Amino acid sequence: MRRHRHDRLNCTTSACIALGLALAAGCNAAPLEPCDYSSVDQHALDAPASARASVQALATYLAQAAHNDREKARVIFRWITANIDYDVSSYLLSNTVSCKAEDILRSGQTVCSGYASLFRKLGEGMGLEVVDITGYGKGYRYHPGDKIGDKTNHAWNAVKIDGKWHLIDATWGAGRIDQTRRYVRRLEEHYFLTPPERFIFDHLPTDPKWQLLKSPISKQTFERLVCVEPAFFRCGLEFESHDQAVIDATDELSLNFTVPEGIKISARLYQGSSSLSRNLTFTQHSGDRHHILVAFPAAGSYELTVFTAPKTHDVSSEAVSYRVNASRGKAGAIGFPTIYKAFRSRGAYLFGPMAGHLTVGASQTFKVHVPGASKVAVINAGNWTQLTGQGNTFEGSAKIREGTVKIAAQFPGNRKYETLVAYKTD
Repeated sequence: MRRHRHDRLNCTTSACIALGLALAAGCNAAPLEPCDYSSVDQHALDAPASARASVQALATYLAQAAHNDREKARVIFRWITANIDYDVSSYLLSNTVSCKAEDILRSGQTVCSGYASLFRKLGEGMGLEVVDITGYGKGYRYHPGDKIGDKTNHAWNAVKIDGKWHLIDATWGAGRIDQTRRYVRRLEEHYFLTPPERFIFDHLPTDPKWQLLKSPISKQTFERLVCVEPAFFRCGLEFESHDQAVIDATDELSLNFTVPEGIKISARLYQGSSSLSRNLTFTQHSGDRHHILVAFPAAGSYELTVFTAPKTHDVSSEAVSYRVNASRGKAGAIGFPTIYKAFRSRGAYLFGPMAGHLTVGASQTFKVHVPGASKVAVINAGNWTQLTGQGNTFEGSAKIREGTVKIAAQFPGNRKYETLVAYKTD
């Protein structure tokens, strides 16, 4: 339950290289231009209690703000996501849940089949062409690389707009289960009119035609697809490497992503239910190419999660997760140097050393790129070793003494040095 992927809501009625073949072929749904939904959204949020007296009464009220099929779909989506909660208790206890639209309006809660049914009924009441779709969702309790069973576990909708089918998941658009297994209502825009080439990462319909891809993928390909979260698309990340769910590694792993300006990423390694040391991952970038290094303490299976957010945000969201099978662990003290805030804010890039522990008595070469720095020094046991600069790249050697070793930089107009990274000594 530690990450959002496991909090997504699946259904029980009794309770892009990997994708290159599909992307290259395109999809059957025409992309939609951006649209301002503020007016129809507010109309949905302002719906009086009397409007939910019946499905048709609610459809009539919601239709008042919609001027076209797209706005009809939107006002329904926004009303459902603002008013219907997921029935977590029934889901966890495998209790029977009514998915009839009228029952859902009265109770205010349901499971995914109910969300889909209610969306379809409201859509039909407003003259929309809507279908319910059943299939497999990579949601609650799903881990990267898991096999997809024969029994379907999720439901969503397709709606026809301007003669083209589009995909909507009101369940995942409405909220999630938190770490205490309580439902948290929270709008997720990603699941409204999601492009098919993005929707396929976590939704596989039983009928391949509802993938809306010109070249539908198989269940086996779906299983291999990397676990991508809405934040991955929202922040504009792209894969440069490792775009499948399961990675076979030795004792280290290196991944690359293209990340737009103004966006940050970080990584965290997990094993079982435990979050491992932050020093087992190291993230840095040169331009829009972001590089993640991972070290494994022992042979075994791990989960690696990449997080992303705008640089102005303090809290990052899960973007992509992998299962990594490490064939061995690194010997001795492992991990990477500790990164300080200035390293990221100054756009520094460390060439080496990458090991977080340095050997006392050894002569160690340091090389780092620090844009705008006037001086860069290695500081260890009170000794300062100035590195030689060539442009924005600084390099030099220092004899390692016992105690913390820091690389620090001085910038024009500031007499103080700013610590970039730090090492421990063996």
